[in-house]
Amino acid sequence: MNAEVSPRGINPEYQTLPDDASAVVMQSSRDLKMYYVVLGNVVEYSDTQSLDNALKENEDLDWLPVPLFDPTHWITLQPLTQRRGIMVSFSSNEKGNAKLQLLASVVDRRDPIREAEIDLSTLREKGLDFDIQKGEHDYDGTILGRDAAQLLYDFQLEQGQFDEGLN
Repeated sequence: MNAEVSPRGINPEYQTLPDDASAVVMQSSRDLKMYYVVLGNVVEYSDTQSLDNALKENEDLDWLPVPLFDPTHWITLQPLTQRRGIMVSFSSNEKGNAKLQLLASVVDRRDPIREAEIDLSTLREKGLDFDIQKGEHDYDGTILGRDAAQLLYDFQLEQGQFDEGLN
């Protein structure tokens, strides 16, 4: 693997998010202050038959309609790491910090694998800017931009600004 330029300099271990991977909001809280994001490979389907066939072939796929409740467009997501996602939570999208938690699954919020805090302005700079005024579950199925996905990948792998050896 070639050395990549990480947010902190050159690190021969630094990994960039694979080109075919994305970060997808799989679930959001009703108040839009918590988002469960999974990194993986996205495949789109235009009908339920194709989706059903894919799910029969691979039980590890996560799936959801996009936009939410639209029965004509579906996506599946093959997670990059076995059943791990990232919970992004904050009390206000105006200022302060967001909490990141690496979880084995969406139900494991009380027992995170790892936690970190990050300034909301950094999230906004990376394109992860949620508007909590939009309405219920407006972000479920949202595919995040490349910069936001790389930031969450860095957190998942403990690299870049989340590398404990650099802090």
